[in-house]
Amino acid sequence: MLCFPSEEVVAGTQPPARSPKISNPTFMTFRTKLQDGRISLPSRLCTLAGVSDGDRVDVTLVQGRFVVTPRRNAATTAPANRTERQVFLRRLRAEAPDSLKAMWASSKRHGTDKMTMREIDSIIAEVRAEQAAKKPTKQRAK
Repeated sequence: MLCFPSEEVVAGTQPPARSPKISNPTFMTFRTKLQDGRISLPSRLCTLAGVSDGDRVDVTLVQGRFVVTPRRNAATTAPANRTERQVFLRRLRAEAPDSLKAMWASSKRHGTDKMTMREIDSIIAEVRAEQAAKKPTKQRAK
């Protein structure tokens, strides 16, 4: 990825501010060229996104539009070392939202926190079979 200085903004969109701090940077459109299969992004846009030359980004095609997202997986990738992984998981648990912590506590109270995926899958299959049995089958009109 290349970041270059540019002031060209697509008509009808929010123009870039003169400083890197923009009050509402949620929607900005810049024109750029595709050259040799590469996209160069304006430096102001790179500054706002917190990326620089050589940083990796994820490019996703959403409804015919490219969405470029800075790759931030370095902080969320679990370390390979066992002790570092335990510290990492403790930190993730501490940072979990309160709603998720409440679900964990409820699961522990009901004893479902120790279930294996096989047990969970079998319960789901049972419930789906019960629901299918309750549904009336549609008869074709003659």
